[in-house]
Amino acid sequence: MTRAAVFLLAALLTAPTLDRGGAGELWSGLYVGGAIGQRDGDASWETTCLQPGFSGGSCPHSGPIYATRFEAGNPVEIEIERLRKAGYAGLQWQFGRLIVGVEGDYGKAPSRVSLAGIPGAEDPDDVMRGPDEIVLAQDWDASARGRIGFLADPTTLFYATAGRSWLQAEASVTCAVEFPDGWCGAANVGRTDLISQVLEGRTWGGGIEALIQQHWMLRLEYRRARYGQLDHVFFDGIERNTDALGTQIETDTRTVSFGLAYKF
Repeated sequence: MTRAAVFLLAALLTAPTLDRGGAGELWSGLYVGGAIGQRDGDASWETTCLQPGFSGGSCPHSGPIYATRFEAGNPVEIEIERLRKAGYAGLQWQFGRLIVGVEGDYGKAPSRVSLAGIPGAEDPDDVMRGPDEIVLAQDWDASARGRIGFLADPTTLFYATAGRSWLQAEASVTCAVEFPDGWCGAANVGRTDLISQVLEGRTWGGGIEALIQQHWMLRLEYRRARYGQLDHVFFDGIERNTDALGTQIETDTRTVSFGLAYKF
């Protein structure tokens, strides 16, 4: 557990709360808030095909010359970590000790990770991978979720949440030197091919929330998200696809956040 999470948990447990017994619907209503935390991403990059569509070549590679390359460092796991700032809003209803509601959020955590070499396309005998390069980048994420929780006492809520999530992601390949030292032929040396796409997936998690002074809600939340895979062919249609790369990228994220909201 991070220091921020420990600090927030202590704040939740020691914060002044209302002395209202069990009466009333303290939690019902609209709320808006802001959050800060960390988003950790686990991305898997796999080169699935070399030279797709070139001279009738078959995948995963076109002939024995590429067989050893295709197995080199392929697939590869990449970790992406970044501070995340977000805003959120929701509407909830109280039924005794049961709380149900809907919530949406939007967060920014710009991040960029580069890796020397192209998995599955590099010379396996080259100890120093590269100077070809792949880059994975992530920017904003958003979600629309349902929430359900149980009041441990009139002002302390334990809840679960789940729904849909979206993540803006980019992936690129840069060819720096000519084959056989790199992957690409002369036509693509010095070129970067990039794809940018909004990935859709599902998210789930939970947290603890404290109602403070009737209108303020302090929370600690943990969520995971799993997004659909991104399939793309880099350098597609150039030089009869001699440098084309079929790829498959999968992304999961884990987010821990501290939030403070005002309930109307």
